[in-house]
Parts: sequence; C-alpha cells; structure tokens
Amino acid sequence: RPHEYGIRRLFPRDRAVADHVEQLLSRRGRGEHRQRLRGRLPGRRHRRQAMILYIDAGWGISGDRALAAMKDLGLPDAVLKKAFHPFARKPTRAVPRKASEILRWAKGFHLDRPVQRQALQVLRMLIRAEAKAHRVPEDQVHFHQLAGPDTLESFIGFAVGLVHFRVEKVHVSPIRAGALHQDPRGRVRRCPGPATVELLKGFPVHWMQDGVEWTTPTGAALVAAFSTPRPPPPLQVRAIGMGGRSAKASIPPVRFLLGQPLRNNHA
Repeated sequence: RPHEYGIRRLFPRDRAVADHVEQLLSRRGRGEHRQRLRGRLPGRRHRRQAMILYIDAGWGISGDRALAAMKDLGLPDAVLKKAFHPFARKPTRAVPRKASEILRWAKGFHLDRPVQRQALQVLRMLIRAEAKAHRVPEDQVHFHQLAGPDTLESFIGFAVGLVHFRVEKVHVSPIRAGALHQDPRGRVRRCPGPATVELLKGFPVHWMQDGVEWTTPTGAALVAAFSTPRPPPPLQVRAIGMGGRSAKASIPPVRFLLGQPLRNNHA
C-alpha cells in the first residue's frame, strides 16, 4: 500500500510505526488502539520536563555539602562513580599547584561534554576571582587548600547532578557567610575570604561575625557560576536533598529543593 510504504521509508528502523498506522486506518478496534497510543508515537520517549533547583543557603554552602545534597536528592552512585573515574589514583592531600595546571588536568578528563563544560566553568570562575582578589594575572594564581582533588570532585559532582536531573535554572536564597578563612599559608584569618567576597558580588549575603566559615570559596563558586539571586517561581517540589554537616565545624546542612515549575503560576 502506498501509505504504508511511505511510512516505512520515514521510519526504517521502526516497523511497528507502519503497523500502528495500519491499525488506526482499519475500521476494527481503531478507537481502542488510539487510546493506547495517545500522547506519543511508538518508539519515542516523552521528554522529561526541565527542573528547577533551589539552593537554601541560609546556613552557607561549601563544595562538600553541595555534593552531599546532590547525592541526597537521588543522584545514583553509579553515575558519580563513572564521573569520578579519573580520581581513582588521587593524592591523599592537597599539594600547592598553579591554577593553570589544575585547569589543564581537568580538561584531560573523559567526561560527558555538558558535565565537563559546566565543571570547567566553575573552575575558571574560581581562578578569575582569586586573580582579581589577589591582584595577579590568572596564569599566576596558585591554589593551596583548593588544590586538592576534593575541589574538582565537588565541581564535577555538582555538574553531574545538574545534567542528570535536567536542571534548567538554579535559584539561591540569601547566603550566610562568615568572618573566617584560611590564607595561602594555612593561617586562620578572622575576616571573609577575599575570593569568596569577590564571587558573591551581586548576591544577597548575611555577613556573620561569629568566626565560622559558613560559605567556602568552592561553595561560592558553585553559586556564582550557576545561580540567579532571585526566589524561584512556584514549584511542585519533587525531591529534597540535605547536604551533611561540614567536616570543619558543626555547620548545619545546606538544603536543595528540586522541582518542576507550575504551569499556572497563580495556582
């Protein structure tokens, strides 16, 4: 039949399409068959609706807590394990390195393109902030505490979560930041970290004077790279992730809310 041959040419790998068309054109049982096919063609998947991620950073944010929150949202361990394969032989401690060296190292990872692009975006933003804060060219920036593999793991893990959950937009609450940081020599300074301050420009921040590093440079870089400092639209929350207490202090977890925007915002 001409129409059947035409359909088969359009879908050479899916013979079922022509069979479904033939069933619908026939007089017997086409109503019932149409009900089974309503909403999509056979062999095609529904596109999942894009999601919105809301970061509740009222207790600050750090790279390790952000990664823990992504895991708590339901990010599969197998997905992270695949992404973290380059770290199988990672060093046990941070060794001071040039930021440009870390950037080249990160570019060599065999990651999915969206993940690698977003992870490099955060890393470049952190390098840019460090250069501006310390008034040096970007190619002369050195990482000390931030030179360890944990920094890249948090960036890559966060990017993996955004791609896995099909996050279209990220919103963040006002951010708590503290008057404490470690300088390049590991000395504790009771003032906000200069790179953290640079990264949080344009975001509403609660600056605390209690001597706690509520927000770290890695957490600030994640916020600055992906978030918009506005409340999210009305959401139908699908999952909540709590990003465990910081290993450095008894800091409450950061909270991630993953949801779909309501079609009717006035509902």
